[in-house]
Amino acid sequence: MTDGRRKTVQWDREFETIALRRQEAAENFTSGGPGAAAACGDLADRLREAGRLSDAEALYREALGLWRKLALGRPGTWLPLLAEACGDLADLLSETGQAGEALSLSREALELWRGLEKADPSRRPDLAENCGALADLLSDAGQAEEAEALARESLGLWKTLALEGRGWKAELADASRFLADLLSSADGGIPSGPLADAVSPAPVSARNTGSRRDGRAKEAERLYCEALDLYRELSKRIPRYGADAVLVCNNLGTLLCGQGRREAGEWFYRQALDLHRKQPDRTDSIPFAASACGNLAGSLEARLPGEAERLYRAALDAWRKLGGAEEGRYVRETADASFRLASFLYNVRGDGDEAERLMRQAVSLLRREPRYAEAAAHIRRVMAEWGLADPIIELPAALPETVIPASLTGTVIPAVLPETAAPAVLPGTSLFSTLPEEGAVSPAEAAARTMAKAKTTAKKEPPAARCGKSGKSCSRRMRKPGNLPRRDSTHGNRRGNRPGRRDRPAKRWARPKKKQGRTPHTDAP
Repeated sequence: MTDGRRKTVQWDREFETIALRRQEAAENFTSGGPGAAAACGDLADRLREAGRLSDAEALYREALGLWRKLALGRPGTWLPLLAEACGDLADLLSETGQAGEALSLSREALELWRGLEKADPSRRPDLAENCGALADLLSDAGQAEEAEALARESLGLWKTLALEGRGWKAELADASRFLADLLSSADGGIPSGPLADAVSPAPVSARNTGSRRDGRAKEAERLYCEALDLYRELSKRIPRYGADAVLVCNNLGTLLCGQGRREAGEWFYRQALDLHRKQPDRTDSIPFAASACGNLAGSLEARLPGEAERLYRAALDAWRKLGGAEEGRYVRETADASFRLASFLYNVRGDGDEAERLMRQAVSLLRREPRYAEAAAHIRRVMAEWGLADPIIELPAALPETVIPASLTGTVIPAVLPETAAPAVLPGTSLFSTLPEEGAVSPAEAAARTMAKAKTTAKKEPPAARCGKSGKSCSRRMRKPGNLPRRDSTHGNRRGNRPGRRDRPAKRWARPKKKQGRTPHTDAP
């Protein structure tokens, strides 16, 4: 039996179990209802992990309806499960773009947990978790002030729990980092990269100007440092927390560079890359190291263009591989990395040909999803300013062959010769293995050395050893590596995990499906 067939049979059995639970609930709802609701929720979790979001949403809604009906009869028993069901459905709806309903359900869940925590203080972790979950949704919706208030409440609750000696260090670190993310940007949101910033620049509100803004930046710096210390301590026992330390170093570097403290910011970018290299399993930290790689390149391009180009190419290589491993993921990040490298090549290196190819690749990626239409339009405007051809105008792959009169040559040649593609990534610049060490030569120098070596070898070797049967000397060309597979995240998982459930796939804030706020900051060049 093939893997696909085996999975189909497994899903059929799962749905048969749900049908039996529904029948039991129909016969006696008091005894069969809880089993049916729990079965719907569990199967929805597995369907969501498998990417079947529409089926998962239907089952989450069915489970929520059953828990509502059960809670009417015995609220003391079933209200906690009703609150969890509200949070699960809100989390899924936020992923599928239904932000309005997701906010409504998340607010309902939080109010339920507030009432439950008043009656039973042991529910405080659930209250702290859901404060963070709603803060995350509000931040995405642009409601920065309410998001910040809830993030502070969540952090205060986790601090209280940690001081009571119950652990919760990972949750405290997540809450500190998330609040720092909110404070470190001008409008209380999380930066989304130079490409997105160029399209929709973040507004600077009145409350974040002058000394007020400086105070928020200092608080964010302190929170990042506290989170970094906690993640480093946790990673000694549980290595996967090393990825969180990489993320914090990257975001702290962006904060410091934004304040004009570039030397300190670059140090933290390099710390992020160094921590990534030391990870026993680098899978989770690759997105954050790729972001740090691009940010460090942006900071260095005016002073060290050779190293900046090497880092830009390494970052683009990493995002391409991540996107190839998980189709549809990291589209904006890959396009952003292409845009940054293209801008560098055009403005610093004066290489319009490769810059145009990279811009076309970025537009091609962004046009796959309607939500990135504005970013694609921005790239087209930049290309027009540079005098490059509009990538939306479809050009033929090759012009028709031109027949040369037999009286001249008697042969047929193509009117357009194939163009030699420039290498997308230089050897040794992959975040999937080891980043190149400092002092490596620039791509231009490497290419020049390769050509010089080829000419020297051609002079020394006998004609028969130069180029097969022809005996003519030939130069070596750097070949463009083929497409490699790609994650992740949340986006790797972006959100923090629920207490005691960190071994499950991540959800929002402390829920297992996503990792809260694990969006790497980008320092716009």
